Amino acid sequence: MNPGDLAPFDRATPYLVLENDRGARSLWPQWRQVPPGWTPRFGPADRQACAHWLETETETETEKETETAAEAESVPGTEASPA
Repeated sequence: MNPGDLAPFDRATPYLVLENDRGARSLWPQWRQVPPGWTPRFGPADRQACAHWLETETETETEKETETAAEAESVPGTEASPA
């Protein structure tokens, strides 16, 4: 098999983590042009580092959203009235 026969994500190449305006993220080979509407958020780095960044960034955002929701529920005067 020739290296050119490999799928783009099977190549040993630097990657980027891209994000669009809706917050969707994608692992993207650096050698490919960044598509319109997408912005690099991390990289270039190897695939494993980009995947780790995606995982930890997602966990951090989830924790922040959970904390924000919990804080909103504990604000005085926002409790539901008993029926």
